Amino acid sequence: GVSGAVNIPLGSLRSRLSELPKDRLIVAMCRVGMRGYLAERILKQNGFKAANLSGGYLTFQAFKSLSK
Repeated sequence: GVSGAVNIPLGSLRSRLSELPKDRLIVAMCRVGMRGYLAERILKQNGFKAANLSGGYLTFQAFKSLSK
């Protein structure tokens, strides 16, 4: 997993926005990137500083294994 990550399924994101800090950058991600992009849009539309991890978790894992 990703250290410090909080798992909020996309379908629950709107109802759980109050759990997230508005004073920090939130990096959204999913397995391959599309749901992460949608989460980023929802967050930005609700006043959060947000970004999407392009390529999703699979790309993150591949990069992580290369950097060892």
